[in-house]
Formats: sequence, C-alpha cells, structure tokens
Amino acid sequence: MVTFIYEHFDEEISVTDIAKAAFVSERECFRLFKTLLNTAPLTYYQGFPIWWGVTPRIVNSFLDQVDWTGKAVHVFVTSGSSGVDEAVADLKRLYPKLDIVEAERFGAII
Repeated sequence: MVTFIYEHFDEEISVTDIAKAAFVSERECFRLFKTLLNTAPLTYYQGFPIWWGVTPRIVNSFLDQVDWTGKAVHVFVTSGSSGVDEAVADLKRLYPKLDIVEAERFGAII
C-alpha cells in the first residue's frame, strides 16, 4: 500500500484506490495503517534539516511539484538549535494548501 502511494503521490488517489491496489477492503486499509503505522492512509510525513529556521531549497523544489489539496502533512525537522516554528510559518506562507497538522523538532542527543 505504501509503495502504491509513493508511486502515485503526484496523482489524486483515494483510500479506495489504495485498498484495491493491496486487494483489501477500505476498512481493512484504514485498520492496517492505524495498527502498523499509527496514521491514516492519506497522511504525508515530510522531514528535513533546518539551519537558522530555514527550510532547505531542495524541499521547496519537491513541494512545488505536488498538489497538496486535501493532504495532511506532518513535518519533522532536525536542528541543533533552531526551532520548528519559523520553518513551519515559512512553509504555510509559501504553500497555503499545505495542511500542516503537526510539527516536531528533533535536536542533538548529548
């Protein structure tokens, strides 16, 4: 199912499409995602490092290529000192269709 989503990410797909590709019912598709990944089938995770609160330009290049309408996005970043708030605000300004439902920063482990 995850491979199908990856291969068709730039297309408009539904839970029905994902379930059919895996030969399971829609209900089973939701159950599997919740049980195995603790998420929903149409949720997207975007992770990247930030420096001084700035999202790398390569991430923007990727985001420019996708229609984000109706897609939930969980952002996680790595940084030794910068917070995630500035990067998220910048993403929301540049990509108003992004539905950022959660953002988390992971710092250095000492």
